[in-house]
Amino acid sequence: MYLTGPYIMLSLSTAILAVVISLVISTKGNILSFYQDFLCWLDDKGLEWIAKPMGLCPKCLAGQLSLWIYLLTADYNVLQHIFFIAWTILLTEILTAIYGKIYM
Repeated sequence: MYLTGPYIMLSLSTAILAVVISLVISTKGNILSFYQDFLCWLDDKGLEWIAKPMGLCPKCLAGQLSLWIYLLTADYNVLQHIFFIAWTILLTEILTAIYGKIYM
């Protein structure tokens, strides 16, 4: 198995962070609503390639966070890195679906 318990927990934590930033605290009326406005402005200017990984898309943000978090916290292994990113994106999709069923 390529992902051990600590990496699975780190992946889950990263997915939760991405969902909270993208869907909870950056929406209208919350503390980072100005950040969401900025990301939408970037998207309107045709810069979605930068706006999505910065938080406009929860999965894109999770992918970016997991890419850099793994590099900062682990002894490098290419396969483990790929699995870590994929697992984080999968968990983000699951959390986004759950959040959507509950709050949207």
